[in-house]
Amino acid sequence: MAMPYYALYYFRKSAYLQPTDSRLWIAMAQCYETDQLHMLEEAVKCYKRAAHNIDTEGIAIHRLAKLHSKLGCNDQAAIYCKMNFKKMEAEQRGAGNACRSMTKKLLRAFFKGMRSTPPSGYLLTNMEHFAP
Repeated sequence: MAMPYYALYYFRKSAYLQPTDSRLWIAMAQCYETDQLHMLEEAVKCYKRAAHNIDTEGIAIHRLAKLHSKLGCNDQAAIYCKMNFKKMEAEQRGAGNACRSMTKKLLRAFFKGMRSTPPSGYLLTNMEHFAP
């Protein structure tokens, strides 16, 4: 988008006239996400408004998950990712590659702070109770 300020100006005017049109809120959020503006918190607000106004295409929930992941709010990202999965199941669509990769990213981020390898002897001592 070459001129996000102009686009944002007109999307705001349109959203004032049609506040329940989720497509306008998504378009405004995309303006906020551009490299020129990079106002991700405002984009999150617009996507939430679009999701609240029943985004039939499911763009808002998917983008909310991605933005929260980018902002480091993995708990919120997981919530929106789960909402996206539920929406896809309700519409009887399979979870797409984008959802799968998002889930993998969230899991990696979640386990990133945890120990990557167990302490030495951990498996041997804790597996003893499984002996026949």
